[in-house]
Amino acid sequence: MAKKTSAKSALPPYLGFGVLGATEQHGETSANYMLGDEVVYRVMLTETNCRITEYFNDKEFATAIGAKLDETFFQLFAAHLPYTHPRFERLYHQICDQRNIYIEFPHESRYLFFPAGYIFVLRQPIVHDTLAIWKKLEPKLARQKDSDPIQIHAKHSGIIFRLLKSGDIRGEDVSLVDFSALLVNLASAADWLWQNKLVPSEHDYRLVIKEAMQYDRDVLRVYLGGSLPEILTHSVFVKHGNATPLDQVAQDFANGSVELLKRVQK
Repeated sequence: MAKKTSAKSALPPYLGFGVLGATEQHGETSANYMLGDEVVYRVMLTETNCRITEYFNDKEFATAIGAKLDETFFQLFAAHLPYTHPRFERLYHQICDQRNIYIEFPHESRYLFFPAGYIFVLRQPIVHDTLAIWKKLEPKLARQKDSDPIQIHAKHSGIIFRLLKSGDIRGEDVSLVDFSALLVNLASAADWLWQNKLVPSEHDYRLVIKEAMQYDRDVLRVYLGGSLPEILTHSVFVKHGNATPLDQVAQDFANGSVELLKRVQK
């Protein structure tokens, strides 16, 4: 006979933004999930029902009700996408303000994970000024456990395309390292990379953070500006494993740059 799982034992150690805090059991299981000293979620759970209440600034923000914890959690997250959620806005400023870091939060809830919510990839070009730092940090990161807040996800050979004011397109070969972090660990992962000086000051070498599935279906993205005034646009592209010829990628970058500059000038 299969052993019956209690509601309390079904509680994961983290949920979305929060880490499991105090729990109580009086007929039903109740638990708080904490972000620092702040209650993020209050979970009420029985063997047949679940209620999750989300709080922001100590006020009730949203509620979801379902039969099981995972489906209730998905319902809660799908109802408020990151671009409409004040906690994601706060996270954005916490990570990006006064730093050479850029985040693209997902615009849809197609790829939600339980209990993480979202999993992120943090892509960092390794350049001449940070190569020695990376060589010191890589062995330490290679020994990280699954429970640690940041992991090495993948390493790639890449190229940074730049469109100059002269109309010339320049390409620079770089190494790209992808790190992974759960939503609950994203701020500490970005802090770790920044504090260890792995993120250069140049705009086109910035740390770019995306939801993991966005990188898995990566396409050429064109961004404004660069490390020098004569750079109009730039794009970071993974060469390894990509069947598209670089000449075609460069042409796609040129076309994308023209479209982006047209939109900006309107």
